Amino acid sequence: MKLKFNAASSLSTEFLKSRPNFWDLVEEIFTKESLEELDEMTEEDIPAVVEWVDEEIRRLKGASYSDILGLLSLMDKHEEAIAYDCITLGLRLRNVGSEDFSWGDLLAIVRQSPRSSALFRAQHPEEAVWGHQEQLLALIADTLAAANWQRAQGKKKDYPKPIPRPGVEGDKKFGNEAVSIDEMASWLGWEK
Repeated sequence: MKLKFNAASSLSTEFLKSRPNFWDLVEEIFTKESLEELDEMTEEDIPAVVEWVDEEIRRLKGASYSDILGLLSLMDKHEEAIAYDCITLGLRLRNVGSEDFSWGDLLAIVRQSPRSSALFRAQHPEEAVWGHQEQLLALIADTLAAANWQRAQGKKKDYPKPIPRPGVEGDKKFGNEAVSIDEMASWLGWEK
C-alpha cells in the first residue's frame, strides 16, 4: 500500500476528542495524493485500508483509533475517576495525547486498573468494597456464628443469618406450608 500520512497532521487530542468519523479521520491524516489513490480503490480494498489506518494510529499515538474512541466513551462516564487515578500516578488526564502521556499509556492505566482504583470503584461500587478478604472475613464470621449456635443447641428458628454480601440474594420463601405436587406443577406452569 503506497498511502502516506500527511506530515502536517498531528492528530491533535482536540481533533480526536471531537470523535471524527473514519472518513473525516482519513481526510485529516492522508496526503492529497493518498486521498486520490483511495478514491481509485475498490470496496474489497477498504478493510485493508481501515486496518492499516488503525495500526498507523496505534504506532503514532500508542493506541488504535477504536481504542481511543473507547477511552473517550469511558471518559464521558468516569472522567473524574480516571483523572484521579492519573493524578495518583503523577500524570494529568488533560495531558493525554502528548509525548509524555500517550493514549497508549492511558489505555494501559485503564485496562490494568486494580480493584482499589477510583475507576473500578466508579464502575463497580458494590464489588469494590467487597474484595476477597472481605468475603473470607464474612465467611469466617458466618461459620463462627453457626458453630456457636450449634454448641448452644439453638433452635432452628434462631439459626444465625449470614452477613449480607453484594450480588448474593438471601433465601426467598414462597409461603409457610407444604404444597401438593399438582399445585406446584400448576404454579410452575408445567402441564401433566
